[in-house]
Amino acid sequence: MQRVIKQVGLVIIALLAVSVMVLIGLNLWVVMATRDRIAASPLTCESREVGIVFGTSHGLVGGGSNPHYQARLDTAAQLYRLHRVSNLLLSGDNRTRYYNEPMTMWRDLRARNVPQQFMTLDYAGFSTFDTLVRAQKVFGVREAVLVTQRGIYHVRYSLRMPSGLKPLVALRFPRARHRISD
Repeated sequence: MQRVIKQVGLVIIALLAVSVMVLIGLNLWVVMATRDRIAASPLTCESREVGIVFGTSHGLVGGGSNPHYQARLDTAAQLYRLHRVSNLLLSGDNRTRYYNEPMTMWRDLRARNVPQQFMTLDYAGFSTFDTLVRAQKVFGVREAVLVTQRGIYHVRYSLRMPSGLKPLVALRFPRARHRISD
């Protein structure tokens, strides 16, 4: 009986080790496949017709402004001013009438002097995947600059998502310097 338990334990450990190696391998593949399509600055970003700005909360739970939100909008406004993008697709959550990410982004970009006629609001961008699929199927976007903060999820995985959209450039910017605490 102890021998069977030991063998089952070894099989479980082996399966866990293989699973970890597969995850590491997939992550490395995504990093390698996307490294030449990520710009660190609006100045080095290739021009595209559309920039997609992913939604996020404008405020923090404990109060104050979300630095990731501010950085996304600052970057989007800079891309527009530098003529790297002609139009911005503002995609985000709008599940209740009291929480509206696209409208909040639109209002804050207007305050950054981005003309309203160059912004389109997507009220059903509940996830990165939803945003990319809707960009293609609803708004007809074929290529885009993706505007988000540095990090594996949005930058690299959005470039590899099977949405049909060909985001040739993803723009990332440094992590916020402000510590986000609870």
